[in-house]
This record gives sequence, structure tokens and C-alpha cells, in this order.
Amino acid sequence: MPDRHRALEHFAHALVADSLYVRAWAGLADAFLAYLTAHEQPSRRAWDAVAKVPGLRTTVSDPVTAEAHVLRSEMIRLATEAAERAVALDSTIADGFKSLALVREFFWFDSVGAEEAYLRAIELQPGDARFRREYAGYVMSLGRADEGLKQAERVVAMEPLSRRARQLEAWIRFYAGQQERALREMNDIADEYPSEASPLWGLAKFQIGIGEYEQAIGTLRRQMSMMGDNIADETALLGFLFGITGQIDSAHAAVERLDELEAEGVYTSPTIRSWHFVGIGDFDEAFKWLDIAVEGRDPWVRGLRTNPAYEPLRSDSRYPELLRRVGLSN
Repeated sequence: MPDRHRALEHFAHALVADSLYVRAWAGLADAFLAYLTAHEQPSRRAWDAVAKVPGLRTTVSDPVTAEAHVLRSEMIRLATEAAERAVALDSTIADGFKSLALVREFFWFDSVGAEEAYLRAIELQPGDARFRREYAGYVMSLGRADEGLKQAERVVAMEPLSRRARQLEAWIRFYAGQQERALREMNDIADEYPSEASPLWGLAKFQIGIGEYEQAIGTLRRQMSMMGDNIADETALLGFLFGITGQIDSAHAAVERLDELEAEGVYTSPTIRSWHFVGIGDFDEAFKWLDIAVEGRDPWVRGLRTNPAYEPLRSDSRYPELLRRVGLSN
């Protein structure tokens, strides 16, 4: 978190010094997106620095005491304004379009606008793996796995030593139907990076996707053992797994643990709150939480097509409308 605070503060200082600095506007947008995705709040010092940026106004005076939904809405607005400012200042710099694409995809659920911005960033800087990596994840979220795989393979060719690029390729292979190879690759990554939690998260999702629920429980517990208190997402997914395997008491205990984490100040998104109810078969309650996620512009809800925990919901008549609301319908 301190690095996130410093990044926001430095981008703000850069814009105070030069309000026409395009990459600083894009960086400011990305910094806000990082807070939004992590469900964290900026420090007062970083927020004060943002308030001094020329032409940028905020209605929130203190991010620490502001109501969570008010602060979240304001950061989405500021991220959007910063990304749009970057593009308006210079339409030949790719970073602004990448930032705009991320805002449109994850917080405005504007898939058409996001794709336009991603493709413009790639057109401007085709040799930059960052833009192709984000675009690959975007097309996968829409169910265009074969197209996403082509992009992911190009990213790995550009960054052969990147763990993140290899994980992305494995993710997309899994959803493109190459499950055995994807499992093998994610296992290899987890073995090569035993202190990293994210390969285990991917592996657990793959195990859920092929119905290996008990193995997924073991993988998640292994992941949680290295994560300290930042385990809300993993606890929620355990709640799903306990529910779908008939361990109802353990499923309810996972929800109680989420309540405890939230009382301790750990944010638990409405999207992950839905997983437990999918697992125990209470689809009405699951859709209630997903509705809250859509209204609150929770980026996690963009995983509706790719998260295997939602498989039980996909035959429900409410599911297509939910996809439409978050820009994921065909």
C-alpha cells in the first residue's frame, strides 16, 4: 500500500509541475484504478497532492473518513477524467488509451469503448507487451478465448521470462478448452515460484472448472497459509467449495469469517459474497449480491463468463441479463 500512495502522490506532483504531461495523466488514472481494484483508500497526503492538480476538482475532502461508496464513485470519476485528459492532450501516446480502456472495461462496463481504446493503444505501440496483455484478458472475459490465446502467445513471445505472461497464457488455454495443458503449465509455474500465491489461485480455479473440488480446497488452504490476513477472496471461494460439496456448516463458517474480516477493516466485495450462495444453491441470494456488485461497479463482476464458480448460474434465466448489464453479452 505505501508504494501505491507514493505513486499517486508522485503523479500528482508531476502534473502540478506540468499539467500537459500526458503520461502523468495516464499514470494518475492507473493509480486510481489500482486503489479501486484493491478496494483500498488513498492516504490523506496523496489525496491532498491530487487536490492541487490544476483543473482537477474533487468533492471529497478526506478519503479516510469519507463513506466507502462516495469515495469509490469519486475515484472512478477522477480516473475517467485523468484518462480522458491524457487522450485529449495527445492522441498519439498509447498509455492514455490503455488507461481509458481499463476504466471503460472494469468500471463503466463499456465493452465496445474499451475495445476501441485497447486496439488504438496496440496500433500506436504494437511492440509493447503491456497493452496486448490487457487486451488478451479483455477478449477472454467476453468468451473469445481463441482470439485471446493468440494475443497471450504473442505476449509470452515478447516476455518469455515473465511469470505473469505465462499465467495469462495458462488461464486462456484453460478456457479455450486446452485444460490438461493449462493445468500442467500452472502447476509448473506454482512449483517454480513457491512463494507466490497467484499461481495457486489460478490452479484452484482450474480444479473447480474440472470438478476437482477437494483438490481445490487443498490448493486454497496452501495459498492462504502464505497470505497473512489478506484472505477475503480465498475465504469466499472456500465458502463456495464447502457449499457445493455439501459441507454446509463449513460454508456458513466461511461467511462468518468474511464478516469478521470486514469488521477488522478488510473489504469484501459483493461479487465474492455471491460465491457462497452459489455453492449452497441459494441462487436468489447470489443474484442479489451480484446486482449489488453491478450497481457498485465492482470490477470482479467482469469474471462472470470465466469464473467456474458461476457454472451453476449459467442456466438461470437471470444470467443473460446480468451479462448484458456488465457488457459481457454476445
